[in-house]
Amino acid sequence: RVGFFSLETRQEKLADRYAAMKAAVSLHSIKTRNFTPTDSERLCESVTAVDDLRMEIIPMPTLTVADIERIATMKQLQIVIVDYVQIVESKGRTEAEEIGMVAKELQQMAKRNKFLVIGLSQLTEDNMNNGYEPFNHSLRGSRALEHTADIIMLMYLADKKKQKGNRIMKVSKNKDGEIKKIELEFDGPRQTFRK
Repeated sequence: RVGFFSLETRQEKLADRYAAMKAAVSLHSIKTRNFTPTDSERLCESVTAVDDLRMEIIPMPTLTVADIERIATMKQLQIVIVDYVQIVESKGRTEAEEIGMVAKELQQMAKRNKFLVIGLSQLTEDNMNNGYEPFNHSLRGSRALEHTADIIMLMYLADKKKQKGNRIMKVSKNKDGEIKKIELEFDGPRQTFRK
């Protein structure tokens, strides 16, 4: 069972993106509700596939790690995705302290409950604006993310001049495995990546 804790993106928006990916139907068609008969058939099939996945989108505008843990244990989740780490609530005095505390608490929660925890993170403003290749220290707000994560994967444009172009998935930290880069073809209308 997968729980996607969405602290910022609306549930409907995530559901539309997932449907576009799963049904191979244009996201624009889904947003405008302008479907061909084939699109409608694919979307109906994808709804069944979503149910089979046992994935739940949990919309929560404000959450602490304790809230996430309580909900995850109650729902017997095996995978917890947090979108995104920087807006999970904490009692640190600075942004760096807050993010550091959240990172450590998520790590402890994962160990205690044997959850796989995937924390999505923003990049620094400089990196986001310039579109350069990101590094571990490009994660916004705290070096703690860099130190507590077992695996760090960074995604960025293969060519910063082509916003709709291919992406690079860079595995920049991997405690038990390989460090590498993989170029992915991005299909924006269908919200999919292919090797």
